[in-house]
Amino acid sequence: MEMNVLVCTRSKKEGLDTEMGFTYVDMDTLLSQSHIVSVHVPGGDATKGMINKDFLERMKADGVLINTSRGSVAVD
Repeated sequence: MEMNVLVCTRSKKEGLDTEMGFTYVDMDTLLSQSHIVSVHVPGGDATKGMINKDFLERMKADGVLINTSRGSVAVD
């Protein structure tokens, strides 16, 4: 599809980025450079409220957010 795929994760697997053709980045880089952000995280204390005003403000103005995670990941 000729697109750059950026991945932000706590558990990097050595060589997977090269094998699958993506780039590991930090959250700030992911949010500021991505046109589409797809969130796939479990619910729990570590991710509760992860998607908040600050998260959304760091995204591109025309960015699209896809949240497939638990509802607790997003703040009302």
